[in-house]
Amino acid sequence: MGLVIAWNYPIIMRNKDLKPFLAPLAIVALSLTLSLFLVKTWNILSLWSALALMLSGLSSFLWLKEITNKAVGLFGAIVYMVFPYHLGLNIYWAFSLNQMWVFACLPFLLYLSTKIAQEKKYLIFLFTAFNIVLILSDFSAGIVFALVSIGYTLVLKQEKSLIMSFKLIASILLSFGISFLIHYKLFEIHNISLSGSSREYIEITSAISVVIAIFAWSISRHSMFINHKLLSHYWLTIAICTYLISIPYSQTIWRILNLSTNIPWIFNIALILSTNTLISLAIYATGNPVSLFIDQSKKIIIFSVAVFLLGYLETIPFYQKNLHILGINNSILLVLSIIVIAVGISFIKDIFDFKHQRVLIIEMILLFSLMVSSGLLVFYKIAIHK
Repeated sequence: MGLVIAWNYPIIMRNKDLKPFLAPLAIVALSLTLSLFLVKTWNILSLWSALALMLSGLSSFLWLKEITNKAVGLFGAIVYMVFPYHLGLNIYWAFSLNQMWVFACLPFLLYLSTKIAQEKKYLIFLFTAFNIVLILSDFSAGIVFALVSIGYTLVLKQEKSLIMSFKLIASILLSFGISFLIHYKLFEIHNISLSGSSREYIEITSAISVVIAIFAWSISRHSMFINHKLLSHYWLTIAICTYLISIPYSQTIWRILNLSTNIPWIFNIALILSTNTLISLAIYATGNPVSLFIDQSKKIIIFSVAVFLLGYLETIPFYQKNLHILGINNSILLVLSIIVIAVGISFIKDIFDFKHQRVLIIEMILLFSLMVSSGLLVFYKIAIHK
């Protein structure tokens, strides 16, 4: 018997019927756990998904605290865990165990890259090992991150950048070589296809994410630290590029190249990573944005109402059939409406009367609305299966 994820639900099938939806690492992990512990399959799946979520938060904290501080790192880790594409879709909707582990691996690899740039040369071996784990979790994510990690290290390490890049390239090539020795059919593993409502939801949240990234960049680029300025420019470039690659219009290019149309959705992980990094850099440059709301009950009420309203609008693709509003199924119109509302609220002078903080307020409204939409999506998923 074997385990396969099909039609968005895990089911048990015979080995001869096993479809290539699970990467080698997920198959081995689940098989070993099922063999060692006599428990229900759903309990094992819940255990591995919870573990992957917690490790993604821990790895994100380890990395972000290296480039900012512990407080910002903790906030960034929480945001990273509850991003809609991570929590709402990957764990509660599509249950893509492969991508769950990608979310856990990427920040830790960036943490190792940061340490390697700080002359901790021995960590190149650990970088290679975890890169193998990433490739065995999702081959296409390994390809995408190979380019991202090299660029990130070059931005951090201005001196001896050529030597450092050669070391990383050698490590990445070795990782791919070992991964293919372990499982030579890595490129045949597919990601779970998402339904129409899920795709529309990703389109909306991805567009809002890149808007947040731009607002965060506009703040973090004024940082007093030169490295942070360079990192802001780099991660904004990654955010915009990954967004353009993942939008529906890019699907035509992937079809022309005769590549899987599931691959572009992998770039959403890089978009989340870059957006979260820019948010952390912006918070670090600002100081303590929460202080804007201390002893300001009116601000908190307006902010909360706006956040929940926008969060609700973002999840409309999942229950738009029950709503009869003109243009409600137009993703672009929804995104524009959400941004206009967020910007409009920031202009209420009696509430937010500080022009120099307007960009920060808009960014916070949009960011927390994404977190609310992720929570609403989880609630909706649980509710319809009771």
